[in-house]
Amino acid sequence: MKKNNYFRFAVIALCSLSMTICSIVIQTIKEPIIASASFVSMQYSIEDPHNVLNDQQKEFIKKVFEENFPKMWEKYSYQTEVPDVTFIIDSSKIPLYYSGIHIGNGKIILQENLFSESTSEDRRKDVIIHELFHIAQGYKNVKTFSWLTEGLDDYFSSEYYSQQEASSIPTEYTQGELYDGYHTTAGFLKWIEKEYPESTMKLHRIMQIFSILKS
Repeated sequence: MKKNNYFRFAVIALCSLSMTICSIVIQTIKEPIIASASFVSMQYSIEDPHNVLNDQQKEFIKKVFEENFPKMWEKYSYQTEVPDVTFIIDSSKIPLYYSGIHIGNGKIILQENLFSESTSEDRRKDVIIHELFHIAQGYKNVKTFSWLTEGLDDYFSSEYYSQQEASSIPTEYTQGELYDGYHTTAGFLKWIEKEYPESTMKLHRIMQIFSILKS
């Protein structure tokens, strides 16, 4: 319990620090932080070397991409150029314990079994959205905080997730360790947001600012 409290206070301190840094740094690089989907062309492609997908599944990917990525990019990205997104359907290029992974440069690898009959469309949608959000995040120089990257992804992606997936994220931090990432960290971020409104978005921007300054 003491360990959990320690991490609670650590992240609270991190959020408080982020507010201060944001107010100073964001003024000097305000324009790159905002990217509008209204002025850019969103392009995607699908690489399916083993012919896993049928036409309906390809159309499904297109629909998820077009209905969600422009909105998340406009709201959460800082980059002025939208990368061409490539969906690669190839299990040989991804660890078995991942359903999907973003490998940089707009490339997303998805497990082939994600498109099997036993996988629901909601599950496919949620995995695709999670990986698309990593593109919008653009955290390029904060690899040490992968647990926070994944937690922020789940926190913000819940806006686009299926109802079942969104409801599975706890409304507050209740158990586990903060560095478990994903839903556990997302639940803690919800708790933080109640105590410090808008702190989660400011923390997100700080992660992006560090990427800008170090690139």
